[in-house]
Amino acid sequence: MSADDARGVSTVADVTLALLLIAAAMAVLVTFAASGGSDHEPTEADYTAETVVASTMNVTYAPETALGQHYGGDVSEETDYERADLRRVSHGPVVTQVADVAMARVAFDREALGSGTGTERLSRAATEYHDRLDGKLRARLVNVSFRTHVAAVWEPIEGGPILGAAEVGPTPPAGEDVSATTITLSSDFPAVREAAIAAVEEPDDFGVVAGIVAQAVVEGYLPERESQRALEGGGVDRDLTVYRYQRLADTLGVDGSDREAFETYLTREGANATAANRLLAGVLAAQLEAYLEPASGPPATGPHGDAAAAAASITTGSVTVTVRTWT
Repeated sequence: MSADDARGVSTVADVTLALLLIAAAMAVLVTFAASGGSDHEPTEADYTAETVVASTMNVTYAPETALGQHYGGDVSEETDYERADLRRVSHGPVVTQVADVAMARVAFDREALGSGTGTERLSRAATEYHDRLDGKLRARLVNVSFRTHVAAVWEPIEGGPILGAAEVGPTPPAGEDVSATTITLSSDFPAVREAAIAAVEEPDDFGVVAGIVAQAVVEGYLPERESQRALEGGGVDRDLTVYRYQRLADTLGVDGSDREAFETYLTREGANATAANRLLAGVLAAQLEAYLEPASGPPATGPHGDAAAAAASITTGSVTVTVRTWT
């Protein structure tokens, strides 16, 4: 399933796996107090957090913002889509859905990657999903004694230039006692840390690390088989797939002859997800390699140390979710 839909229609297997992961993660519950108030009951707050972690919700939304950006105008005016064509339904644990939104809201630090200026979010397809999820969680917890905030973070490289983040619920106020439960869920992106660690042979093998991460990011964001089917097809799925490809190419600064070839891969007649993914992964790999390499001096002076340390910092396969509760 596409990253933009963010596992929008969860399968039974997806939900079962998520619940198993959550149950295991609850064994490492961490609670802390931000300040010393007298009304805070950590055990009750923990119970509230566990309830949020285990509870499921249905969220209905439509990726109109992304399609509007794709068409450069109002979707209803630019297409003949019916409302039903745009309808997406997400079902699953609250924390899993927040994690999905975080991955769909991935942003690139273009300056750190050398592809431009500022930070660019790849897609707007999760905008409605995020808003609806936030609203439904707040409504569900309106009669609960403890306020709740859920945040998810996905980083292909810890502290690196690619970041997916999402938050739902009110922000914990300063000065309140806050209890926090932190869990780790599997992401939809390939888990490649161990492969990268095994592939590094020299301290300056930054290109090896960069290539592995780049392939995982492109494959996770644009799964080859699903993307190929969408490019060969039509309707909303094709439009969203083309939108994702073009957004990633724009963010990475693909231009010139590469861009011309790339655009042919997105046509229905010349649909070629394999070639499009290979081109994007190659560009991203070069940018990540330049980011990981030291500006000067020995290999160990890079932002993540040497290549082995950089490989050990890869977290493509996991999302960190933190549930905070307070009175």
